Amino acid sequence: MLNTLKHENILSAQEFLLPSRLEYFQEIYILMELMQTDLHKIMSSSQILTINHIKLFLYQILRGLKYLHSVKIMHRDIKPGNLLVNSNCLLKICDFGLARSLPDQDETSKRNLYMTTEVVTQYYRAPELLMGATYYNWGVDIWSVGCIMAEMFTRKILFESGSPIEQLELITDLLGTPPPSATRYACPAARAHILHPSSLLKLPCLDPLLSLHHTTCSDSNNSSPNAFKQIHSYSTNGCSQTFSKNHDTHCKDAKADPRRVPLTPEALHLLLRTLSFDPDHRISADRALTHGFLKEGRRRFEGLKVGGKDAMSCNKWSGYYDPGCESRLGSTQRIKAALHAYLMDIYEWKNPPLLINQFSPLYPKFKKTASHMSSSS
Repeated sequence: MLNTLKHENILSAQEFLLPSRLEYFQEIYILMELMQTDLHKIMSSSQILTINHIKLFLYQILRGLKYLHSVKIMHRDIKPGNLLVNSNCLLKICDFGLARSLPDQDETSKRNLYMTTEVVTQYYRAPELLMGATYYNWGVDIWSVGCIMAEMFTRKILFESGSPIEQLELITDLLGTPPPSATRYACPAARAHILHPSSLLKLPCLDPLLSLHHTTCSDSNNSSPNAFKQIHSYSTNGCSQTFSKNHDTHCKDAKADPRRVPLTPEALHLLLRTLSFDPDHRISADRALTHGFLKEGRRRFEGLKVGGKDAMSCNKWSGYYDPGCESRLGSTQRIKAALHAYLMDIYEWKNPPLLINQFSPLYPKFKKTASHMSSSS
């Protein structure tokens, strides 16, 4: 995937280091672009992020996901630590260790397709994964984006819990108990648990997000009530009532953390579209990129300068990952042989000069292996 996906917001492989003979192929070293930091380190620091930073980062995340999803790849581990950032605010998605291609499926094939739920770091895991769904789609990446978006505003993890069950409870605390149709991909036991008649029916309660709207009531009273009512058009029943009931209270209680960014109604609209409990109602990366909140992010991205040249445009996307290649690899040995042959074919193999650190803890193992390879040849 790293070698075939070519996009400005996807970390690409520059070179591969591996032995020229298959029998010695035990390790592979991938040389990739050098990036300066990641979004997790930025949000954990005292660095101030403005709303324009958030718009720019979010635009690039969704831009990279639009490309991945267009070539039928789910990343399945979108989190701040996998979003690399440079000082010029250029962002690239990395770590495809959990990525998977998803071929087109009809309804019958979907029911027979098994997909693991052990993906995505728990804090950013979509509810269908928490509920044991064996089939899911691109929406799992979009849910993660919503969690990250909220985290950029609050500088706190939105759903921080100690277990998947507690994680699901935090989600329903915020979004309310989902309708039965929103749990159709869940395993029967999880569906029965969350929809059990004896369970307390939860209404949407967006208090943690409302407290971010404004830091002073005078600002909010002048500008926000009508904008908040507009969100009712797509939100679940009760959301807009929760807004109007709790907004004035929570603007008084907003914490004075200088790193927190006020959440505008437009931002909240997009956030709730990404955090739809029903994955089929979750906004796509393509649609999210056209949202009004990201208009400024698009403008700023197009103005980026990379290497003294104007920033990249969408028509420079290239590369395509063939999902069919996975079906032809039925064993570890076949994968190993196919990968070795593929890389040897696309690169004119030349043993690159390597500077070995003799003080590395791994040096004795390297020296022993190198001596063995030399004597064998």
